[in-house]
Amino acid sequence: MKKIGLLAGTGEMPRLWINSARGRGYEVIVLALPGTEDLEAFADAFHRLEKIDWDYFVDLLQQEGLEEIAAAGRFDKKLVFQALGRGKNLLRLLGAVRNRSEEEIINILVGDLEKKGIKVRSQKEFLQDFIPSPGILTGTAPDDDLKGELDLALNRALQLSKLGIGQTVAVKKGMVVAVEAMEGTDRALKRAYELAGEELVVAKVAWREDYRQIEQPVVGPDTLELLIKIKARALVLEAGRVMLVDGPEVIKKAKENRLLIMAEEVGDWPDI
Repeated sequence: MKKIGLLAGTGEMPRLWINSARGRGYEVIVLALPGTEDLEAFADAFHRLEKIDWDYFVDLLQQEGLEEIAAAGRFDKKLVFQALGRGKNLLRLLGAVRNRSEEEIINILVGDLEKKGIKVRSQKEFLQDFIPSPGILTGTAPDDDLKGELDLALNRALQLSKLGIGQTVAVKKGMVVAVEAMEGTDRALKRAYELAGEELVVAKVAWREDYRQIEQPVVGPDTLELLIKIKARALVLEAGRVMLVDGPEVIKKAKENRLLIMAEEVGDWPDI
């Protein structure tokens, strides 16, 4: 049986990923970050990473004989700062890097794994069913005013992603209210609501570079509940690349609360 590792964060995505991988005939070895729920019942083998140390992590992968690994779930970005101070090899890898953006760090770590013969697989290879095709998912076409807001939010989100900063932007009345960085989507949305109130228009896109698919963007029930709570006006997703968990239930609730959700295909990336 083929063997694959999963670096698991929090939320529902790790369990969905495990079920998909096992359904494809994989033996799944889970390496769970601190704070992650117990996934032992779903996996073939389970390890909880009690310390954030790159050398320790790589040794564990090699001990398990893993040649492939993926990642799924939400990751507390504070762990990045914890990891930066541990592991001689990590300090060596990052020592010459002046711009320690999240993008650059992930690129270097993925490259290091692949040099060691461990291929990093994309989440969406196993979760394609959760990625919506282009179209209006809630069934109501936006008027010209809302379409302009959606276009602005999507364009700015693509620019933000191109810079390797974040994947989500909230706008209102032609103004960018909040952009996501390391704090994550939900915190960025709460900040936007505190600044501008109701009727925000939100866009979420994927990272431009293929290697960033290790951290596939996801919208699920928690984000939907927040959008409803703050009475957001609309959400646009990058079609074919942003995952929508519990799609039918999410769309049903969105319709009930008059929240437009649409997926839009992205062609050329905008200049910055």
